[in-house]
Amino acid sequence: LVDQFLDDARARLGRVLAGADMARSDVEREIHSVGSSAATFGALRLERRARDLEHDCRAGLSFEEIDFDRRLVVLNGALSETENTFRKAYPPNQNASSEEIVLTRHAGE
Repeated sequence: LVDQFLDDARARLGRVLAGADMARSDVEREIHSVGSSAATFGALRLERRARDLEHDCRAGLSFEEIDFDRRLVVLNGALSETENTFRKAYPPNQNASSEEIVLTRHAGE
């Protein structure tokens, strides 16, 4: 699930970063989804950055007024930090099934 969360968040931010022609509502939805998923996984810094940016986007201010490009880079950095933290805590094990990974983690606690 962690891999899916990280892949999804990276894809969503990638679409926003590349989407000069994206509708504002689509940008807001992608950022909202990143924030919601981050909250679900306890990635609080990423969630806060996403929620703040989403809030300012929905406030009706122009992208220039909210310094959107810079804040998107900051959001992307928060995702990278989250990814590094999660990868340390949950290193990928290509040979284990999901069930084996869960059992191994619980046994070590």
